[in-house]
Amino acid sequence: MMAFQGLHPFPTGWYCLGFHWELRAPQHGIWCGRRLRTRPVRDGVQIEAFDGRPCHIVHQQDAVFLWHNEAGGPPDWALPVLEETGWSRYSGHCWPRLRSHPQETSENSVDIAHFTFIHGYEDVREIAPATVEGPILSARYGITRNAIPFIHRHFKLQAEFNVQVIGLGYSLVENNIRNLGIRTRQMVYATPLDGNHIALRIAGSVRSLPLGPLKRPVNHLARWAMMQGFIQDVTDDLVIWENKRFLDRPRVVSGDGPIGRYRAWARQFYPATAS
Repeated sequence: MMAFQGLHPFPTGWYCLGFHWELRAPQHGIWCGRRLRTRPVRDGVQIEAFDGRPCHIVHQQDAVFLWHNEAGGPPDWALPVLEETGWSRYSGHCWPRLRSHPQETSENSVDIAHFTFIHGYEDVREIAPATVEGPILSARYGITRNAIPFIHRHFKLQAEFNVQVIGLGYSLVENNIRNLGIRTRQMVYATPLDGNHIALRIAGSVRSLPLGPLKRPVNHLARWAMMQGFIQDVTDDLVIWENKRFLDRPRVVSGDGPIGRYRAWARQFYPATAS
C-alpha cells in the first residue's frame, strides 16, 4: 500500500472512527489500514477487527476514537477529558474521503501565513510561540476577522485562540471572541484510511451564554454560526490539501510560522524504520 507522498501512512495516535450519531447503525470499512466492523451496543460501540488485533477505543466529545500503533501496543497517552458543564452539545461535519494525510491537515495549526491569505484573517499575531511536550504541540494566536454576513459585513470579530495538536489525528482549538463574550471549542479529527486518503471530521461546541428566557435560541444560533464559519474555513483548505505536494525539507520563510519545529515534533509518531 503506497504511502501518501512519501509519508508513512499510519502514524501512531488516536483517530476518530465516527461521531456517535454516525455509529448508531453498523459500519464496515477500512480505518488506519485495518478492516474493522462497528456495531452499536447498550454501553457504546463494539469494534471487531478482522486482523485479530485488539482495538483500544474511548468515547469522548460525542465521538469514538481508536488507538493505532503499528506494533499493536496499548495507548501511550490519553486524549484530554474536557469539562463540559455549561457547554453546548457538539455539532459535527464530515468529509468522508479526502486525498491527504493527517500530518498535512494538522500542519495548518502552525502555518501562520495561510490564516491571512486563505482565510482572510487580519492582524494575525503570535501570542505564545509553539511549544512541545511529548505528544502535544501547543500555540496561541490572536486574530481579527470579518463576522458572518447576517451580523454585519463591517463588524469585526476579535479573537484569541489556543491550539493543542495531540498526535496527528486530534486537534483542539479553544477560542475566546473577546468583543462578543463568546467562547467556543473546535476540534479537527483526521483519520487515515488506506494510505492515500483520510476521513476528516470537525466538531464544535459553544460556552452557554446566561441570557434568561432567550438563552436557548441565542445559544443555538451561536453554535450554528460558529459551525458555519468553521465549515467554510475548512472548505477553503480542501483544495490545497488535496493538491499540495509534501516536501521533506521545504523552503520556509520567517512569515510561515514554526513549520520546522512542527515537522521535528511529528517524527515521534512514526516507526523508527519509516523514511
